[in-house]
Amino acid sequence: MEVRRPDAVLAGLTDPDGPHYSGLATHADAAAPYPVVMAHLPPLGDLLTGARPGGIGETCAMIIVVCGVYLIYRNYIKWQLPVAMILTAAVVAALAPIHLTANPESLGAWRMFPVAIEGPDVGITYVFCQLLSCELLLAAFFFATEMTSRPITTGGQVIFAMGCGLIGMVLKLYVDMPIPFYAAVLIMNTFSLRLDSIWHPWHSIQRDPEPSAARAD
Repeated sequence: MEVRRPDAVLAGLTDPDGPHYSGLATHADAAAPYPVVMAHLPPLGDLLTGARPGGIGETCAMIIVVCGVYLIYRNYIKWQLPVAMILTAAVVAALAPIHLTANPESLGAWRMFPVAIEGPDVGITYVFCQLLSCELLLAAFFFATEMTSRPITTGGQVIFAMGCGLIGMVLKLYVDMPIPFYAAVLIMNTFSLRLDSIWHPWHSIQRDPEPSAARAD
């Protein structure tokens, strides 16, 4: 039996060609059952421990987070950047519309606020699946924090991270590409200098001291 990557399974929720599922965890129409997305996803425990197919180095969320926390503890990176990137991606996943259908005969419809479609418990699980099924954590802790291309100021890093999370999750949901969050970081890298210029701390301009009077011989 073919083992599908979780991100490939979730892609069926935003496929422009038509809906693949009737819901996240429950059928919308019991009389005409249609697949639900979470029946085809590994449990969250497998997503956390890396027991799923995926890219090299991106599957074990627990190890990535532990290593990222260590980098923060040693002051190699600022915590604001990865946290802002992950939270922004989570908000987009919770609000961005998905494509569902009630039964195989219907065309389906785009549904807003997936986090509330079948209750907060199912919605939050769905958001975690979106976050843990891709390279987001690896990009947030290691790729986006690369010191030669990210902004230097804390405020600049927060805006940079929010842009990465927003662009990355939109690309993941609606664009067929294998590494959306890496692409998002590369896009935001082009604005690093501008973000630093906006958030650079203001320093008062020190006037040159007046020249001292010439000493009398």
